[in-house]
Amino acid sequence: MIDLPVYKIVFDEKSEVIVNSLVDVPAHLRYFIAQNGKKRPYTFAVNNEKREITGVVISANQPIYYYSEQIPECYMIFDKQTIRQIALHYFAHNKANLIDVQHDFKIKEGAVTMIESYITDEHKKSPFDVEAGSWIMTYKVNDNELWQLIKEGKINGYSIAGNFNLEKLNFNYKSKNQNVMKTLKEKIMALFEAEIKMMDVTTVDGKKMKAAEALVEGAKLYAIAEDGTEVLAPQGEYMFDVDGKTIKVIVNELGVIIGVEEVVEQAAPDYAKEITDLKNEIAALRKEIEESMTAIATEMSKKIKFNAPKKEEAGKKNEIKVRV
Repeated sequence: MIDLPVYKIVFDEKSEVIVNSLVDVPAHLRYFIAQNGKKRPYTFAVNNEKREITGVVISANQPIYYYSEQIPECYMIFDKQTIRQIALHYFAHNKANLIDVQHDFKIKEGAVTMIESYITDEHKKSPFDVEAGSWIMTYKVNDNELWQLIKEGKINGYSIAGNFNLEKLNFNYKSKNQNVMKTLKEKIMALFEAEIKMMDVTTVDGKKMKAAEALVEGAKLYAIAEDGTEVLAPQGEYMFDVDGKTIKVIVNELGVIIGVEEVVEQAAPDYAKEITDLKNEIAALRKEIEESMTAIATEMSKKIKFNAPKKEEAGKKNEIKVRV
């Protein structure tokens, strides 16, 4: 038997749920359970007619084997309160119909539609051997390729992905099932080996960020805080200068790149002809106005009559009477 430390998952203000992943080997070992007459041990609930799957998202108080480069081999547990907090965050951030496959973080929108989600208690039971407080979810599968993977047994359960804190508990856990632990460790190590090296990138307005080896769809984009902390880039559009080209990167709410476009700068329009035409129109208009003013002055002069002044006595002023 292997004796490993146990950590409790803590969900606080810095925690986040990223996505529910459909995987071949879920860490809690609660697979989908078949409803079509063919039962596999701990399998999803799969309804072929309706293309629906039911499985355990998080199993309450169940030790889950974990390994990472930062944390040595250990077990983690989710208590009832933490599971409820995670579920509330998940729905508050509109992640109900978002999934990825095998934790590739290539978010599939529209591949599934959630039709049921609940946390088990004394009134709401589940078809799985789990404690009260566990999170159960049912999807209708819309994507044909994903449905084929499920039917072939290549996708068997759920695995929630997120950023959480850990609190070490004052006891260890012993597992007799070394084969299961070996399988999970191999899966986790494969994920680490498949990780893409990060590269530093800077937006055209000077914002420092990190991305995969290339700005491509499916890669994650990280913003760099003033203290050097890396956080997933907020949803939006980012402009980068890459090899002399301006690239627009579109990021979804999970910080994943969903679009990359080259921005082609359009040449400034040439208004020379328009300006010349306008000048000619103004000159023609000025000439027309001048001709009109000359004609009016000529006509007015014809209507003005001058009376010749009479000889006046010395000392009297001459008056000119003008009649229009």
